[in-house]
Amino acid sequence: MPNQAKVMIVDDDDISQALIGGILEEAFKLSFASSGEECLTLLKTTPTDVVLLDVNMPGMNGLEVCRRIKMCEEHQNLPIIFVSASDSKEEIIAGYEVGADDYITKPLHHDALLARVEMNALQARTQSHIQSSLTDTSPSSINRQFINSPVFQFIDSSSQATTLEGLASAIFEITTHMDLSCLVQIKSPSGNCYFSDDGVIKPIEPSIIQQMKAQGRCCSFGQRLIINYPEISFFVRNMPISDELRNVQIKEALLHVVRLADSRLESIQQKRNLEEKCNQLQQRMQSSSEALRFIHHDFQRHSKTVDHVLDSVNSDILGNFESLHLSHVQEDFLTQILKKSMESLLDLNNKSLQLEESMVHFIDELTKD
Repeated sequence: MPNQAKVMIVDDDDISQALIGGILEEAFKLSFASSGEECLTLLKTTPTDVVLLDVNMPGMNGLEVCRRIKMCEEHQNLPIIFVSASDSKEEIIAGYEVGADDYITKPLHHDALLARVEMNALQARTQSHIQSSLTDTSPSSINRQFINSPVFQFIDSSSQATTLEGLASAIFEITTHMDLSCLVQIKSPSGNCYFSDDGVIKPIEPSIIQQMKAQGRCCSFGQRLIINYPEISFFVRNMPISDELRNVQIKEALLHVVRLADSRLESIQQKRNLEEKCNQLQQRMQSSSEALRFIHHDFQRHSKTVDHVLDSVNSDILGNFESLHLSHVQEDFLTQILKKSMESLLDLNNKSLQLEESMVHFIDELTKD
């Protein structure tokens, strides 16, 4: 894409280069350097908007590289983001003193890294636009230079979004500042969802979005602009095509916004999937709890029946000894056998009661909030 910011990744570790490159490759045009010396050499011939610079490298470390870059008049305003495994106050201050613009600690997180690079690239471009038009000091001109500033607000507001509706609202907060009328299509497991800043969606608009998906990342026709990303398509109805500078700046800002929104959507979907799994697990636990309660009640009935049978057997046998005309020896023998059998049965019943107590405790724990 012609408007992609150019990012140079400076790291002596091939794995770190591959990791950072894998995160940034779709959104930015990348170049790589494996040492401080190589970085300084490449900057002389390679257009660069942002430098991601490893602090700890053999030979010339990141602090020295940053100091030398900032000493060059051509690159004084080039954003430099330090990447380090350490978050010590001393190292952060040292980076600030040599001119670093930002500081990211490892391990790197996908959305956070994209957002920080987007922010620094956009800030550098905005500053460049301002400097290139200092001859025009009218208030309207200065305002146009800051048309991209709401993007910084979007980074914060979108991080709070936990639903598709919330994400769409975060986008519309930005476009409201730009006086735009917009529609957003967001993919979800149940199908495409559509949101409009004014609540009105013409039947033809979703069809237009579908037709334009094959036209690439960004396509314009008249005042209309459509930006396509894998999970989100954004439709602007009233681009300011009569103001070329403002039109270009808005388009650039929206490309960043929709890219960030597409990344944020992945986190929202993961959260929704996790919530659904938790709800399913809770339902299964509730069903299991009800089944266990049924078993518990049945077990209680069984225990009462056992107690009743034991009492009946004991009274029936002892009460009929006389009718059997047994000798004392025979009566003692049968009494001992009966006593041992009753003791075994009572022992089994006591173990059953212990099992019942364990079951009650388990049910209580299972249903505890």
